[in-house]
Amino acid sequence: MRTAPCLLAASLLLAAPCAAQEARFFTLDNDIWFDTDRYYTNGVQLAWRDAADTRGELARRWTGAACRWLGCGGARFLFGQHSVGQLMYTPGDITVAAPQPLDRPYAGLLYVEHSWLFLDADGQALTTLGAQIGATGRLSLAEPAQKLIHRIVDRPQPQGWDHQVGTTLAVMVSAERRVAWPALSGPIAGNVRLHTAGHWRAALGNTMSYAAGSLTLTVGKNLPPVSPAPPGIANRLAGGTDSGASCLWQ
Repeated sequence: MRTAPCLLAASLLLAAPCAAQEARFFTLDNDIWFDTDRYYTNGVQLAWRDAADTRGELARRWTGAACRWLGCGGARFLFGQHSVGQLMYTPGDITVAAPQPLDRPYAGLLYVEHSWLFLDADGQALTTLGAQIGATGRLSLAEPAQKLIHRIVDRPQPQGWDHQVGTTLAVMVSAERRVAWPALSGPIAGNVRLHTAGHWRAALGNTMSYAAGSLTLTVGKNLPPVSPAPPGIANRLAGGTDSGASCLWQ
């Protein structure tokens, strides 16, 4: 995935998980900057992080049960993240008004999401649990949003939104586990160190389910063993190679 430099800079600002004071972030994820407009074509999200534990009784029961199963039962609450966003998907050619059954359908998702992060007592593992609810179809407002932006930036008007995915109440739960790998971490020169961490992420929902994994290499000074992911759009499932670019403002 091609990522704008501003996202990298924002990621570096979030290297320490202990910096959990209140913060707000806006993410714009759009492929128009690379002169393409297909598949996962746009995402916007406003997120804020809060160090105060404001979970209700239901959220405490759910996260507690999940942590006991995932091995983070003794972890301490680090911070919560609350997000509001919209995702947009289109076929490869948006100038065709007729249905395109062999291409990706028009679809939108308008959602709210809550995530809670927990750090293990030894600081070697970080667990993120999330719950998302939203709406697809016309209630997602993806059609008027794309048409408005295309008028503003003088891009071709999308013609096939009459065939978008129908209106559905979309729900999803997700879990992520980041674990430090001390065997592949150590000093490089002076106070500069290399930290290696592996992570897996899984989500289950009625409109989106997936599993993913990766390896993260971080170089710097005074780094924690494991760090949270940047507060961008996690559950977007870009697919393909034209996933666009992200820019995040803090």
